Amino acid sequence: MMEIYRTRSWNNPPVKVNFKETKPIDKMPIDPYKYPPCKVKGCPKDDKERWPELLGKSTEEAKATIHRENPKVTAVLVPVGERVWPNFCCNRVWVFFDGQYKVTSVPTVG
Repeated sequence: MMEIYRTRSWNNPPVKVNFKETKPIDKMPIDPYKYPPCKVKGCPKDDKERWPELLGKSTEEAKATIHRENPKVTAVLVPVGERVWPNFCCNRVWVFFDGQYKVTSVPTVG
């Protein structure tokens, strides 16, 4: 089973949670400091930016495919319903997944 980490506040370290738990947990956005610094200028236009073929695929397959086809980006796994930072980053792809660890929306650079 894949491990999911969430931060409960900006000052506390991430804590491991069980994605399948039914109790609501606080809705902090995914911690942006856990990933590479955001690049917003000079986004390369010749690299792949969207992966519609990954809809319904496993998160592990999606992450591997994204890295293989565009090694300049980091695929960030996000459970459906989680909030994410709305800033645009050339080097990040949000990969939203459901309780079965299947991709639920088209992964896109940003």
